Amino acid sequence: MFHNVLFVVLLIISLYFAVLSVKKKKTILFPYLFSALGGAFLGLAIITRTSELLWLAPLWLILWLANFRKVGVGKLIIFIASYYFSLAGHVLESNIIPIILARRYNEMNQSNHEHRECRFAYLKTQAIADSLKQINNNISFRPAPDKV
Repeated sequence: MFHNVLFVVLLIISLYFAVLSVKKKKTILFPYLFSALGGAFLGLAIITRTSELLWLAPLWLILWLANFRKVGVGKLIIFIASYYFSLAGHVLESNIIPIILARRYNEMNQSNHEHRECRFAYLKTQAIADSLKQINNNISFRPAPDKV
């Protein structure tokens, strides 16, 4: 439930900065800064709920086509660049961590195998094995035979 709230908050912030980048300001830097922030927050929203990209990508495309003259190509490039920049951490994390774990898996598997052999080494003697069987026979439940 909490990831839905975070997704909606980040999406609203992204839309807010995208709208601010379209409005005319007296300084040149702020519309590009707002466009970059809009893309970054959209990337964070996509990291939170990746499945929502199915409807968000067409929505943003329609919004950009509807406001093509106001947005322009420069703001679009900055928006997309900041979007990909915010996704870069997630992409690197999801690709690097499984590789590191795959390299470590053989070492961990060998260590577990040696530990298992050491742990059950005491069961190799016949006397201990017989006594464990006797304890198991005394403790385990067996129904009484049917009397006819």
